[in-house]
Amino acid sequence: MEVLNGQVLEWAGFRMGLEYNFLPESDIEDVNGAKVGTAKNAYLGIHIGFFVGGGKWGR
Repeated sequence: MEVLNGQVLEWAGFRMGLEYNFLPESDIEDVNGAKVGTAKNAYLGIHIGFFVGGGKWGR
């Protein structure tokens, strides 16, 4: 199961995005297969950038 939620904003050649990913926790096991803990897999990502020429602005 994966839930991906995000938004991208573009304005005058600049691009900014924000996304949140939620994945189920993973079990951490030792070499014998015994569960020794869990790891959370959710994270928040932010990206900022720009582009020069081309794209939808270059028409």
